Amino acid sequence: MKSTTCVTYFGGKRQTAEALGLSAQAVHQWRNVVPLASAYKAQVVSKGDILVQISLYGRSNKHE
Repeated sequence: MKSTTCVTYFGGKRQTAEALGLSAQAVHQWRNVVPLASAYKAQVVSKGDILVQISLYGRSNKHE
């Protein structure tokens, strides 16, 4: 999920932090992409209005 999408949806960085139960400082540290755990939380809180775009996140090759 792009950070601009998330922040715009919730109406600003402070509002995003409140909606997701994060500190405002945490949201201010986001760069272009919302951390995956926060992105999933935003998807749930928004009731699917904004969605995780898994293609924005690196692949894990931990198949042993």
